[in-house]
Amino acid sequence: MGCCFSNDPPKPKRPQDKDILGRRDDVVCTDPICCVVFVLFLVGMIGLSIYAYINGDIRRVTNSYDCYGNVCGKAFNVKLFPDNPNSGLNTSDKPNVYHTYSEFWKYSRSICVSKCPNKLMTTYGDVKQFAIETKSKLCDYNIPVDKIDSKNHAEGLTKEQYYKSPCPILPVEPQIKLLGFCIRKNISQIVLKSKFNEIGGINQIKPLFESIVRDFILTWKEILILSAGSLVLSFIMVMLIRYLASAVVYVILVLTIVVSIGLTIFLWLCYCTQENVLNQQFAQQIKFLMGDVFNTRSFFYMAIGATIITIILLLIIIVMWKRILVVTHLFREASRCLGQIPCLLLQPIITLIVLAIYFFYWFFTFGFLMSVGTVNETSGFEINNRTGCVKYLTATFPKFVWIYYVAGLVWITEFILAGQQIIIAGTVAQWYFLKKKTQTGKSTTTCPVFKSTMRFLFQHSGSVAFGSLIITMIRLPRWFLMYLSKKLKSGPAGESTMILQCCTRMCVGCLYCVEKCLKYLNKNAYAVIAIEGSSFCPAAQRAFALLLSNFLRVAALNSVGDFILLLGKVCVCFASAGASVIVFMRRDDLYFYPIPVLVVAVIAFFFAHCILSLYETILDVLLICYCVEEESGIAMDATDASGNLIRSESHANLKKNLIIANNTLNRASGHQENKTPETEVLA
Repeated sequence: MGCCFSNDPPKPKRPQDKDILGRRDDVVCTDPICCVVFVLFLVGMIGLSIYAYINGDIRRVTNSYDCYGNVCGKAFNVKLFPDNPNSGLNTSDKPNVYHTYSEFWKYSRSICVSKCPNKLMTTYGDVKQFAIETKSKLCDYNIPVDKIDSKNHAEGLTKEQYYKSPCPILPVEPQIKLLGFCIRKNISQIVLKSKFNEIGGINQIKPLFESIVRDFILTWKEILILSAGSLVLSFIMVMLIRYLASAVVYVILVLTIVVSIGLTIFLWLCYCTQENVLNQQFAQQIKFLMGDVFNTRSFFYMAIGATIITIILLLIIIVMWKRILVVTHLFREASRCLGQIPCLLLQPIITLIVLAIYFFYWFFTFGFLMSVGTVNETSGFEINNRTGCVKYLTATFPKFVWIYYVAGLVWITEFILAGQQIIIAGTVAQWYFLKKKTQTGKSTTTCPVFKSTMRFLFQHSGSVAFGSLIITMIRLPRWFLMYLSKKLKSGPAGESTMILQCCTRMCVGCLYCVEKCLKYLNKNAYAVIAIEGSSFCPAAQRAFALLLSNFLRVAALNSVGDFILLLGKVCVCFASAGASVIVFMRRDDLYFYPIPVLVVAVIAFFFAHCILSLYETILDVLLICYCVEEESGIAMDATDASGNLIRSESHANLKKNLIIANNTLNRASGHQENKTPETEVLA
């Protein structure tokens, strides 16, 4: 096990010290202490989850509860008020919460209903007819359906007293179900353009939220389809890199330029069209929905953003044109690796599935934790003195419990992502150092992805836990400082507050830079761990030494390669955003369709990042493998059954491509090419 404070520099590993990829008989588990700590942490997370499942009721969060403490959609409710017949009811057939005054929930009575009102009701006769047709009564539980008459139940009541009305306040607007709540379907507020800033800024927050939620409900199928399309586009981009490695740089550059310029022009045309329509309506004094103004402004801001991004990308491409062509040779070598090990394409998908399962578990358990609390007649809930309605009290956990739970989200997420990196690194390193087939025709290794996964789980899980823990210890303080900065910004103004806010922002920026540097160092350290089987600290030291000794080569090639992959991600994101604009603009029933467009764009970029980062990791590992071989002197030649030398093809091709790339870089920088006998032979 390595020591972070060792004074001895890491020694180069020789062939007689150990075999490649850390395959020694005495290698059991690197960083075992970190492995034990991580397992104990997982046990604590599981114990906390079991406690939440036993003592919590997530239906209080998902289904909520009525004015009498009955959880909607639950068969057996605790009778909080022994003298009240409405307490402790069986609401299994009433899963939705309905507020009798939908304009202001805090002034209304909440009851459980089986179906939300789906039409406009202007009289209590309509309410009675709705109850007869749908078996969903919108009045209090103790009022029979035949007693719902034309009497105005809100007569003589002020807005603050509407909670006393056993039936809904008229008119009853059409509503839809959202997470167990009945919310208004239509927004009745219509404003003129000149009044938008005055009215829409504060008073329309609730209608704006309801409209956005409604749009998501109406477009979730299209969002899923477009997101799946972005995933397909990401795989198409990978296939282009795989089969058109020699021309992939040109293809990505052309696609990025065409898509970015096309999307920018399209957004400006949409903005001009929307603006002309609004100007005509304003000139004719025609009223329009607030969503029309929001959509027009959104197109304006999106067009400006797309224009800025397009200009920046074009300038970078023009400046780095010659250097960009360097990575063609490296992409060709990465494509050879991916072509011989196609199972690597499944690794990002598996990681996405594992992350999705863990996020579902985390948020599901979080819902149970939020609903933990002992409920009886004297504790676990409080009664609103104004309305007489029940409000459940959640259990008060110590702050360290919530910190522990949030740390679990970050640490385990980073562990999963780091596991993907070390699995890919081990597979690529095994392919790089793979000896050629012997005369028997049998390969020296099979199932490299499976073997790399087993080494990660049973040998290097402690090192991965150590590296992900370091990232967690940096990210949590950064999140806390971001929260503190937000609180200072919303607090009272003053000179001391401004100084504190400035200091917190500086600390956040510094921690962000440190986190990015450590993540890059960790990624290369995982590659060294996969190659040499060392612990995390010696591997990090060795990776830092390799990066430092090959700084110019690694910086030039990595930066250009990452930029090309970034262009591929931007291309997928912009293409998905343009397709979503075309799809959602045709929907007349949407209020704020730029919001779903933004969601599709974010999801598309996330998918593209997860898929294309596979190539990014392969390129980084190939460079580390080459540097390790050059500095450590690991034998790259194997012998067949007759004792004849067999040159490793992967090493020879990569070395040739690196030499060509370096010469291309020198020509782009105006330096003289490095012509050596070895260069001429390999070329």
